[in-house]
Amino acid sequence: MKNILYLFSEARLGLLRNAAPVFAAISIIFISISVLGVSLLIKDSIDHTIKHLNEQVKIRIMVDPKWDTSEMAEVLEKNVGIDSVTIETKKDMVESMGKLFDDKSELLQMFNFSLIPDAITIGMKDNRMVEQMADTLRRTKGVTDVIYPGEYAASIIHWSKQLEKYSLISIIVLLTASILTVMMTINLALLKRKKEVKVKLLMGAKPNHIRSQFLIEGGIIGLLGGILANYGIYLVHKNLFQILYSQLPFVFEEKELNLLIVFTSSLLIGLLLGVVGSFLSTNRMLRYG
Repeated sequence: MKNILYLFSEARLGLLRNAAPVFAAISIIFISISVLGVSLLIKDSIDHTIKHLNEQVKIRIMVDPKWDTSEMAEVLEKNVGIDSVTIETKKDMVESMGKLFDDKSELLQMFNFSLIPDAITIGMKDNRMVEQMADTLRRTKGVTDVIYPGEYAASIIHWSKQLEKYSLISIIVLLTASILTVMMTINLALLKRKKEVKVKLLMGAKPNHIRSQFLIEGGIIGLLGGILANYGIYLVHKNLFQILYSQLPFVFEEKELNLLIVFTSSLLIGLLLGVVGSFLSTNRMLRYG
């Protein structure tokens, strides 16, 4: 027990002696883990949004003004896979948009004379049939446009994959930089205490005993970076994700378990980065002197 307390005491003094590089290492770890944690929260929110969109069973079609909207709706109602058909005429759309313009009636008049088509909202009995029905409607005469949630989901998936790719590259670069910074910090500490280390070795101290002190220093650096990253992730979660959860509860779902996992992972990753960087540094220094 005394040996452990002694190692921690020496590690604390070592960190204080090497304050500037230690601060730099903690900062890099903080940035890298913060980016990783926020990226995981974003990915979780995007996945839930995609799931929500794919579960929607409504399709909206725009009807060519040359076609009779009522007749098209009657034909659609006969389809066994369709649960409901609702017509929204140009007049209905303009009236619903009127709330957005308040007293600016002159702007609303522009929509009265524009070529806004009638729309039909189709409710499907089975959400698995939405995409197939949308493809069929695209080929149907009299339909100028087909809008359905799965279309947005496909677009979100495309951009989320791009985001994941660049985020992964950034995270790898930052994590590598974190390990290298810890290595440099420990190297500087070793150089400053080179004579002290050699004296301990000559007095019979084992290399593993000396390495333990620097591993503790690296671990503390990593943990401090992880703790600061957790605070940063918490602020982003509170000021951004909480707003999304409250404003769009059906699209974004809050999961406390996910946040707890991110916080725990941040501490473990920070600790790992610090220990790995310290081990690589001490391994080289103690082996080659």
